[in-house]
Amino acid sequence: PEGGPMIECDTCHAKYHPRCANLEPSEVEDAKFMCSLCDARARGDRPRLLGEYPTPSRIERKVSDGRSFGLIAGELDPLVTILLDAKMLVSQLEDLVSAKSTASAERMKQPALLRWLLRALLGLGINLKSGLLDSLWAALSELLKDEPVPVITPGLTVSSRRSPRTKPASVALAAESPQPAQQQQQSQQQSQPQSPTAICIDDNSKASIQPEIVDMYQSQLEELAIYILHPLSPELDVGQGLLQARDTFKAAAENCLCLQMGSELDNPDAASMACAPTIQCDACSEFYHIECVQVSSGLARIITFNQLKSRVAAVVEVDIPEEPSTFMCPACCLNAGTQYSYGEIVFD
Repeated sequence: PEGGPMIECDTCHAKYHPRCANLEPSEVEDAKFMCSLCDARARGDRPRLLGEYPTPSRIERKVSDGRSFGLIAGELDPLVTILLDAKMLVSQLEDLVSAKSTASAERMKQPALLRWLLRALLGLGINLKSGLLDSLWAALSELLKDEPVPVITPGLTVSSRRSPRTKPASVALAAESPQPAQQQQQSQQQSQPQSPTAICIDDNSKASIQPEIVDMYQSQLEELAIYILHPLSPELDVGQGLLQARDTFKAAAENCLCLQMGSELDNPDAASMACAPTIQCDACSEFYHIECVQVSSGLARIITFNQLKSRVAAVVEVDIPEEPSTFMCPACCLNAGTQYSYGEIVFD
């Protein structure tokens, strides 16, 4: 709603609902409020999204999953509408940022318009993941380069904060299940990976990797940790937490042992194969369906978690097995003259 109490940024004087800035009104009563954009300028950084928002590709996967489970159209219509609106918004913003027309070029010189667009994108609820945020921020920073840089006063300045991450539904359902008293303490200890502080990415890795990629690795590590420590029952386990074939397979090539063409995964008839979980070979960097290489989803999660942990030098404060930490596909094992560890693969 547009009504209700508002808080004003002391620097740019833009007004926000406290809830939209993830703040309580009492937090800014005796403080100086600084919005996300001004806070980013003060820190010499880029603004960050105000929440762990899904990407359009993730929404598209949920729609595909819903259809494969036979959900009726009425239940999927809101997601489809959001997806189409997001794609249209991306297209329109790309036209604006590229400044192909005179009108677009003039709009990119208007600080008020750029601020408005950036504020909308930061709290949109969807992570467009297309570089648009960075392009708009770079344009605004260039326009404001001669203006005084905001100053953060320690203990007095309060900025918008990111909303806390939510727990997967499976964890919430598991928490509601009745448990014997002797298991309750162990269950509480296993819930630790739900906290972002349980897994921390090395600062050197953060400095060398784009912020969006760091966020993606952090989220994937935490999601994998939850499913590793809270295993799903076989009938509910469809490889949650693992990357799907539609996101890993090369479009113009044959992938996996089954020689799946990546371009065919866009076909609605291939929805089940597109959503199939995959695992990456450390030797050739190619991805494979876990079913084709005979790796269970539970084992694939541990391997993928350890691969990501090693890649970003993450510090893990939860009890997750350190082995296996690598995966070598059957073809690479054959080339190296080593025994494949996860089953019997026959080559013609």
